[in-house]
Amino acid sequence: MSSVDRHLELDHFVRDERALVDACDSVVHATGIVAGLRAAESLQLLACRASGAFDTVDVLAELLDQRDDQLAAIAGVHALSGVPGSLATAVLDEALDDERWFVTEHAAWSFSARSPHRPAMDRLASMVTDGGFRGMVAQRTLAGWAHGDRNGVLLALGKSLEHADGAGRVALIETVGAIPGTAATALLETVAFDNDDADAQLAAIAALGWRPSDPDPLERLALDDTDVGEIALLALIDKTLSTRTTDVIRPSGRVGHRIAQVVIHAEFDERLIRSGAGDNGGLATLVGQLSTAFADRADVAQITTITRGSTGDAISDAFFGCDDKERLASVPFGGRGTVDRRSSWEHRLAVERGVRRVFLAGARPDVVHLRMADVGTLAAGRVARQLGIPVVFTAAPDPHVVLGQLDPAKVSRCNFGDHDELEHYWFRARMVERMTNQADQVVLLPRGDDGELRRAFGERAAGPLQRAIVIAEGVDPLPIRRARTVVSELDDQTGWPLPIEPLRRALQDLAPGRWGLPLVVSVGRLHPGKGMDRVAKAWAGDGTLRRTTNLVIIGGDHARPTADELDVLAELDEILGDADERRRNGVVLLGHQPNEAVAYVFAAAAIGLPRLVAPGGVYVGAAAKEEFGLAIVEALGAGLPVVAPAVGGPATYVAHGDTGVLADTRSVSALRTAIAQARRLVGRPGRVERAQDLVLNRLTIDAMAASLIDAYQSAQADVA
Repeated sequence: MSSVDRHLELDHFVRDERALVDACDSVVHATGIVAGLRAAESLQLLACRASGAFDTVDVLAELLDQRDDQLAAIAGVHALSGVPGSLATAVLDEALDDERWFVTEHAAWSFSARSPHRPAMDRLASMVTDGGFRGMVAQRTLAGWAHGDRNGVLLALGKSLEHADGAGRVALIETVGAIPGTAATALLETVAFDNDDADAQLAAIAALGWRPSDPDPLERLALDDTDVGEIALLALIDKTLSTRTTDVIRPSGRVGHRIAQVVIHAEFDERLIRSGAGDNGGLATLVGQLSTAFADRADVAQITTITRGSTGDAISDAFFGCDDKERLASVPFGGRGTVDRRSSWEHRLAVERGVRRVFLAGARPDVVHLRMADVGTLAAGRVARQLGIPVVFTAAPDPHVVLGQLDPAKVSRCNFGDHDELEHYWFRARMVERMTNQADQVVLLPRGDDGELRRAFGERAAGPLQRAIVIAEGVDPLPIRRARTVVSELDDQTGWPLPIEPLRRALQDLAPGRWGLPLVVSVGRLHPGKGMDRVAKAWAGDGTLRRTTNLVIIGGDHARPTADELDVLAELDEILGDADERRRNGVVLLGHQPNEAVAYVFAAAAIGLPRLVAPGGVYVGAAAKEEFGLAIVEALGAGLPVVAPAVGGPATYVAHGDTGVLADTRSVSALRTAIAQARRLVGRPGRVERAQDLVLNRLTIDAMAASLIDAYQSAQADVA
């Protein structure tokens, strides 16, 4: 090498090292969590290209060792993932044993970007045994490594199986199901006939369905009249579907789009009875109404909504439900009982199997619409790519907006990793960004601030965001109009309609002195992010408001509360008192209600009810952020002035100071002021008509469905 070449190489090395140090400094000095995410992304890209591996690893290892800056430590882990060579591998290997739990989790995830590393396999298998989100990322890494070293991965899983039991053993068997080869198949068949561990046996049977193996073991197991037989029958269906290489005839020869939409996280019901319970929020309501709107269109051949259900439902879907124009398809995972969104990550492989079954059991969809950063999107996105099905993704800046609004006194760089263990902010943010870049068509919700998405997603998403289609969400106006008509004609002498009975009974149970007051209404899941505690504090802390109105909070499964619902209910008890105190003070916790019943509550709040409710109520949406806010739209359509967050979608349709008030809903005092302002809008001339015209002309579910068809056509055209 000439002296000139050596000089150029040295100069290049120095510039790379300086750029790397500057990138680390950018991570350390970034203001805010989202800015830190963006800086960490830039650092990771730079680390992949940096020359001089020894110095690069040293610089990044120093970042990883930050003890008082957990965000920087995580950034160091991910930057190391792309640095070639054994030195970076050795540092990541040590990180798997780090005393900081969040570091081990991110190290397990980061290893997925590297070649198989046998010394780490035993510890990753142990993480799989631990379950949860951490087990899922370890499982993904091992499954990826199996394509390069299946024997090493299978050996590590086998060692862990010798000592595991219960849920840990099930997770290991699930992982074995993702390992190719006859050795993994033989192990699964052995466990499938082991009656001593029923849960592991069922997991092994389910995993056999998508493997190229002799169907005879499954056929024998299918004769069992217990759960074993049912799971084996479903696995046999999978085995049949796994050989399907060509598309099938469109349902009943219908012409038009075949659409699939995924809402795995919700306990979806076609009549929207469980709206507001558990994870069944506005999205579940929206998807249900969209399904009906699509089914009514001549240019749609089939609309399939994929959600969680039982094994029996999945079998029935595969045999009998494939030809329905409006199809509800079930994906079984997690056994019986509720599986909330946080707990669903570890069931990724089962969700993948179920989604693949739905896609192949009937007419393969022309397009798949995915939303949210959850296990359903993670699994369905992967299956769609494998099958070559175009994907439309609704790109909402979640969790980015949440991260931007976290109280720095509670969540900061210093303790970010501890909170990330629970909410998986980093993984979900990267997942949304990746889906935005990979989707064949991106859909955006309207935003008042055009720069919000770019600041959240970074420059790499500039292209997809530029060609995205902006589509407002919509509601079905018919139940709202019907409820207003019925409520306006009510009197004390005739029977009242069934949907309003829960509200009537609850109001009659209040102290008689509370009858005849206007209502302050809030609707939503009992989740910390929805701000029901802030509504309660704003109302209870204002003597005038408390004296002159009754408070109605709708949402939550009070009979079978989830962990989040229990937490929020406990907070509401602390703020509002026990049941007797609430009755005396005019508080109604109505629990989740069917969508039709909510429309009647809104109508009653706007128009009044004989003896029980005076007209002139208001609606309060107190979530820290709303991507769009369907309950707010419905309240506007019912004629209520609304309080809504100034961040996100509501700013594009709530006319501040006219149809409602936009506020910093994170602040109890700001919320209290906004409620008072909204009450002063009740008698504003023309307000009700302007709000209803907005909903009818711009924000209906039919208008949304028509716009989505354009997005689906665009996605298919791009793939073609």
